[in-house]
Amino acid sequence: KLIRNKIAEYPLSRITPMKIAQFRDSLKTMAEAATVNKYLTLISVAIRTATNEWGIYLPTNPADKIKRLREPEPTDIRITAAEESILLKHAARSKKHWLKAIIIVALEVGCRRGELFKNNTDRKIGLSPRAIEALKSLPIGIDKRFFPTQSESFKFYWKQLQKWTGLYHINFHLCRHEWASRMFENGWDISAVATHGGWKDWKVLKRYTALSPDYLAKKFREQS
Repeated sequence: KLIRNKIAEYPLSRITPMKIAQFRDSLKTMAEAATVNKYLTLISVAIRTATNEWGIYLPTNPADKIKRLREPEPTDIRITAAEESILLKHAARSKKHWLKAIIIVALEVGCRRGELFKNNTDRKIGLSPRAIEALKSLPIGIDKRFFPTQSESFKFYWKQLQKWTGLYHINFHLCRHEWASRMFENGWDISAVATHGGWKDWKVLKRYTALSPDYLAKKFREQS
């Protein structure tokens, strides 16, 4: 996304704090605050590398002056078994024939939406039997994708699903959060969850994990 953005076309001498701020403000309408902040950090690191290692002179790093977006506090929202059943039941009604399958796969393997839609980045992961069964139920498109769609089209059908179910608090990304929480409750260690989920920074997993009170109570009973 960063390479395709207009800001990538400017030479370093023309990248100003104002241009970076405009980039931030345009992106925040389409991406979460954490994603926008990562792009700002990437721009800053690229400029710093150019000045420190490539001998390109700039009086200051314009990205360092840009205010980052405020990221929401981690929530303890989970997808319950009942809610999952409701989602799957109504997803089967959708004109997107694979909507039910993509929910199952997301909850079973914790992939990002972009990875499920094929973002041209290869990453090897394991597949649970349930995920394999869901994928086998789908025809493979001409472009070799299980889930052929564009982001805006998917958003439309997900909002439709929210309307059908009344589960407006559940967005698709929450499936990834739910997967991480379930894996920890199933005994996976942080290294396994981070590797399979593609998290390079283990600290980020704190934002994704919300262990249920029942699980925590069970751990106490096991100790006593």
